[in-house]
Amino acid sequence: MPILKPFSECIARPPEDGRTYPLPDHLIHASETMQRVIAAHPVLGADHALVRLGELAGFCHDVPKCHPEWQEYAEGRRQRGPAHAPAAAFLFAALGIELLDKLDAWKRNQRRWLWLVRDIADHHGLLKDAVEDRWIQQWKLGEWERMDLDGVTELVHLLFPELTHVRLAPDRFRSWCSLVRQRFDEVNKSLRKGRSDAEYSVLMDELDEWRFLTSALIAADRFDITPTPDARFDDTSVDGLLDAIRRFCEARRDSPFSDVRAEAMAAIVRAFDGAGADCQFFALEMPTGYGKTVVSFLLAALLCKRNGLSKIIYAAPYLSVLEQNSNVLRDDLGMRPVEHHSLAVWDKELAKRADDVDQDGDRRSRDSRHVHRSDWTDDRFDDSIERASARMLAAESWAHEIVCTSFPQLARAVFPRRAQDTLRRFYLRDAVLLIDEPQIFENRGWNLFLVGLKSLARQNNLRVIFLSATMPPFQYGLEEEKPFPLVFRPSPDDRKIRYTAQKIDRTMDERELAEWVLGREERTQVVILNTIRDACLVYDQMKKASTPHELHLLHGLMVPLHKKVKISRLESLLKCLSQNGDRCRLPPQIAVSTQVLEAGVDVSFQHGVRAASILPAYVQTGGRINRHFEIRGGGTLSIVRFLRGGKRDTRHPIYESALTGLTDELLENGAEWPEPEFEELARIFYERMFREDSREACKAAIMDAASGYWTRLGGYEPFESDDFRLPLFVPWRYPKRDEPFLPRTFLQLAERFGMRDPHQIYECMVDRRYWEGRDFGERKQFMVLANYYILNIPVRFAVEWKNDYLQHRIPLLSDPDAYSDEIGFTRVADVSGDDVWII
Repeated sequence: MPILKPFSECIARPPEDGRTYPLPDHLIHASETMQRVIAAHPVLGADHALVRLGELAGFCHDVPKCHPEWQEYAEGRRQRGPAHAPAAAFLFAALGIELLDKLDAWKRNQRRWLWLVRDIADHHGLLKDAVEDRWIQQWKLGEWERMDLDGVTELVHLLFPELTHVRLAPDRFRSWCSLVRQRFDEVNKSLRKGRSDAEYSVLMDELDEWRFLTSALIAADRFDITPTPDARFDDTSVDGLLDAIRRFCEARRDSPFSDVRAEAMAAIVRAFDGAGADCQFFALEMPTGYGKTVVSFLLAALLCKRNGLSKIIYAAPYLSVLEQNSNVLRDDLGMRPVEHHSLAVWDKELAKRADDVDQDGDRRSRDSRHVHRSDWTDDRFDDSIERASARMLAAESWAHEIVCTSFPQLARAVFPRRAQDTLRRFYLRDAVLLIDEPQIFENRGWNLFLVGLKSLARQNNLRVIFLSATMPPFQYGLEEEKPFPLVFRPSPDDRKIRYTAQKIDRTMDERELAEWVLGREERTQVVILNTIRDACLVYDQMKKASTPHELHLLHGLMVPLHKKVKISRLESLLKCLSQNGDRCRLPPQIAVSTQVLEAGVDVSFQHGVRAASILPAYVQTGGRINRHFEIRGGGTLSIVRFLRGGKRDTRHPIYESALTGLTDELLENGAEWPEPEFEELARIFYERMFREDSREACKAAIMDAASGYWTRLGGYEPFESDDFRLPLFVPWRYPKRDEPFLPRTFLQLAERFGMRDPHQIYECMVDRRYWEGRDFGERKQFMVLANYYILNIPVRFAVEWKNDYLQHRIPLLSDPDAYSDEIGFTRVADVSGDDVWII
């Protein structure tokens, strides 16, 4: 059994590169950070007792690391150590009661006491419900006797004179068990009192205060180990962004439709000048193709200049949209945005800049596998999140001037699920938040998201700009704070029409649709189907025909690298045809796709076909037609009632019948709509769709969370979840002709790790020895590289490789016939039964 180690000699984590991490120093620094952050809060900082309670939380959060087994683990002499967070929560709970009783502040701070108890218990994992109580007796009393309690007591008395009457000793811990249980039950009972009569916006503000404290604690812990300074705009850099936008617009003065875009931008800026300085929410509504993304960056820069704001956060629904606009910021505006999403990789300059900030930064590795933890042991990965390098923490905490993130990551800022998610709140203050295409949010949770966003904006002095051609309603979630309208709708006489939508008055099966498309004269066409199987069937019928067209198949059962390469190659071919017209010798191009091409892909076709679905899908497809006004007279969007095999309408497994019914109702009395009229129908669709969201459901979720059940909010998702899928590594080898179309980030990572062969990447991925000594940043970047080859397949397909799944969490696809360069995952073309609708 390990012998007791003096508290003054304990370490908070393993030494590295000559740097040591004394545990007492770490606890003091965390306590000081909590004091500084809470004291600066305009409301919470006025309560001296709460500030002291926060200081105590910062001190207590890692005290049990002085346990001899944890010290052996930190010194590399043990594989795992005791899980310290639950024990730290109990210690803080007991000392917190003593502190608040001494300051006569228990009644007004008892809920905040419980919040901080829960935060300490969860500070390396999921944020659980406040009513969960396993932490109270998770450690046996005898384990406390194995620690240098006298050394801990000495530092407690030094930092907290209010607690000099308390001495940590076994008898004291025994008496605390009943005291903590009594107070815990008392506070939980109070959480449920009077909640039904409270305004849910008031409750949300209260919950936001809780997550402010959580954010302060997590930042105090993480940033002491790996200092991560925040990067902000100043007046000079804001002026630089404004100049870059001006130069960007001037450089495109000769492009099609540039004069109308310039007029639209000027009109929006004039409207913006009429908004009050205290206005927090804006709705930027412009037709597709009028440059609303660049206009939104202009407005963000103007807000920074006018309101003294210093950060811009751009959020998009799809990674394709995010990456596209991140490239605009980087390549066209000269900015250096950080991308933060599930597959993010930071460019080399930013990584170097972040590492230069902290040359002594943490480089220890983190095992990213999910680990089931027992009550006592398994701290093997519990503290490893602290080991992230400065560049990783900078991205996760949004510690940059411009951040491009996804809706799921934004949702984790509003309703955090894990302790680490709260880091992005720590540096959020005084920022402009751009939310692109907000109508993509799942309608049932839209109002809940708005209520949470409103509280977050109020607490952090945010300005929020929603941008879209078709806005969802805001009145049910933002209520009195309805966004200031920034709307540009040119009159039909002044507006060029990019496309006209037409409803085809007959049904078609796969053969009829293929023949109809092949028989048209347009040189570039796109056909978007509802399911992967539908796309494969139509593509197969086109292949069987004798046609000069070059065909492209795209769907969601292609590995990310394959899909990106195919889209990039298609973009190049379409650009060549558009720029050279009849001089171009390329054959006519037809893309057959699922919803992959509906958003975030900068492609433009002369004619588009959309299988009957819902109005937003039609508008998204319309955005790929005559996108840059290159076709005189405009393009055409054809809406076709597609029946697989002439019998099966495949839209209903994909889209709710209520929404397809609403679409049919809105289109019932017409046959042809110019683009402006079609977008007006989409506005009506969204107004009616989001009206179905129940305000009572929103209120119930917030009331439950305020009553101690945080997971009612922590489980929020911006999109409906897909059916369950399993990962499969597909060693797809790109043809030599496709090398020019490989994505930049893939090439950077391949160079970084010195490997392009997919089999080599897989062997390293599953080899534990390869991971030894690699830091968290390296591991995550390697997994980004590996993810270019990982395909998430439906469980019914995965059954074929069930034995492989028993051996590896991500097995290797070894059957060469199961994946092809032409159609991707081949099983989808053969399977019958339920539709595969992954896009």
